Amino acid sequence: MPGRMRVISASNYIFTAIVCATLLFSESADSQIISARPVLGSYDNELKLLRINVRAEVREIMRSNFILPKEEAEVFWPLYVEYEAESSRLWDGRVELIREYGRKWAQMSEKDAQGLMDRLFELDDKRTKLRRRYFRRIRREVSATVALRFMQIDRRINNLIEIQLTKDIPLAK
Repeated sequence: MPGRMRVISASNYIFTAIVCATLLFSESADSQIISARPVLGSYDNELKLLRINVRAEVREIMRSNFILPKEEAEVFWPLYVEYEAESSRLWDGRVELIREYGRKWAQMSEKDAQGLMDRLFELDDKRTKLRRRYFRRIRREVSATVALRFMQIDRRINNLIEIQLTKDIPLAK
C-alpha cells in the first residue's frame, strides 16, 4: 500500500533527524545524571534549533502523507495550520514545565512535585481535547480516513518530540 510506505518512511525520517539532533546537542551522560543545571543550560539553545528543524520536517511529513484532491486540500491545510498553532502553545507550556522542574529538581518539595504533576496532567488533558476537536473537524469537513491518518502521524511525531525534550532530564530524587 503506497500510503502506508510513506508513513513508515516519514516516521523513520523524523526519527533519524531527532536522533541526529540528539547526538549533536547532547551533553555527557555523567553531567546529566549529576545535576539538572547543565541540562537546562544548553536546553534553550537546543530547543530553538530543534523547533526550527522539527517544524519544517513535520510540515514535510504532513505534505508527503496528505496528497489530497484540491477540494479536500483547500479545507485540510487551513485546519492543519490552526492545529499546529494551538499545539505549539501546548508545547510552550510543556517546555515551561520542564524548565520549572529543572529549577526545583535539586530541592523538590512534596508540594512542588504535586504541583508539577497537576500541571502536566492538565497539559495532557488539553492536548487530548485539542486532538479530539480537530479529529472531529477534519472528519466532518474532509473525511474520517484523512482525520485518522492525521492523528496517527501527529501522535507519532509528538511521541518522538516528547522523547527528545525529556531524554536528558534526570528523574526526581
